[in-house]
Amino acid sequence: MRRMMLVLATVLLAAGCAREPAPAAVPVPSPVLSPSPVAEHRDADIYVQVLRRYLGTPAENSFAQNFPTVHVLDRTSGGTPVAPADQQRIADELTGVTFVADRNSVVVTEGCAHVKDGGILITLGTIDGGGSPAAGR
Repeated sequence: MRRMMLVLATVLLAAGCAREPAPAAVPVPSPVLSPSPVAEHRDADIYVQVLRRYLGTPAENSFAQNFPTVHVLDRTSGGTPVAPADQQRIADELTGVTFVADRNSVVVTEGCAHVKDGGILITLGTIDGGGSPAAGR
């Protein structure tokens, strides 16, 4: 039995050595985000990219559908107001996105609570960090 295992191991090693070497991996450059021309729009630019990805790839969000209306609360989950200039920049970049001051203005609570007109209500998170996005990566 030992002899058969030794022969099998030798054959496998020889077969492994006979293979052609794998081609060298082609380096793929990592995407680098271009910084906003105006640093004050950094948060808006980040929100635009996150919302665009979330809303533009329904297979990756928790609903697997496109929404006819998209409402975004005008303050973050931490209670920090989203600056009016940032709200405008986001709305300009993403068709159909509107900001609301009160979640109850778009949430119907009769029966099972839902956003009216088949929409979605999004609360943005607070952006932490202060360095240049993707710097040195």
